[in-house]
Amino acid sequence: MNGARPSSNATPTFRILASAALLTALCAGEGAFAATALSFSSTNGSFLDGTSRMLGWRFEVTADSDVTELGWQDFGQDGLAVAHEVGLWTSAGVLLGSAVVPAGTAGILDGFFRYVALQTSIRLSPGTSYVIAGFDPGAGDPHVWDANIGFGAQVNDFSVDDGVLLGAAGTAIGTVSGSFQFPTSSIGDARRVEMGPNFKFGPTPVPLPASLPMLLAGLGTIVLRRRRAR
Repeated sequence: MNGARPSSNATPTFRILASAALLTALCAGEGAFAATALSFSSTNGSFLDGTSRMLGWRFEVTADSDVTELGWQDFGQDGLAVAHEVGLWTSAGVLLGSAVVPAGTAGILDGFFRYVALQTSIRLSPGTSYVIAGFDPGAGDPHVWDANIGFGAQVNDFSVDDGVLLGAAGTAIGTVSGSFQFPTSSIGDARRVEMGPNFKFGPTPVPLPASLPMLLAGLGTIVLRRRRAR
């Protein structure tokens, strides 16, 4: 056949541009996937006694991570009766960020928790102990926990994401409190978590190479010149 063969002049440039675009997407989007710290499949009951408390748990992370959403447990998966403020602190009591999970169904339901997105993500690092806790006014929204202590409020198929390390038994938080504040005491029995609060997180995004914008600009110039030369 005498048909003209398509020009391959643009092929190397296209491959370079495609590779650069892929690198940009990987670096910028690595933190886009959000994992859930805690999850469970069902409950055996719940607990609500009218006492206002700070509920939560202690943990560490296995790698640099960014918390992107904070949440509160919705026992009936049908909306929260009241709003709950949730915070994340260092173990020394430094508040790193907080959010209010609103009453009703405004928070995004995922499993047994409703979440709100943080305006600014919270950076976590391995080797540091953290506390997540939220204010429970003691009315409207029952809570649950991870261990069977005789109340029938433990959950089934309790799971912790691989990126999260929970505190030991007895480190769950249930501090009696009249307002949102850093909790100073643990429950002390077999429980590790009071839910209460939860969070979503992902790996810390990899910074783009400083030279990448210049590289893309240079490649764009090459493509433009080749098109003009045709």
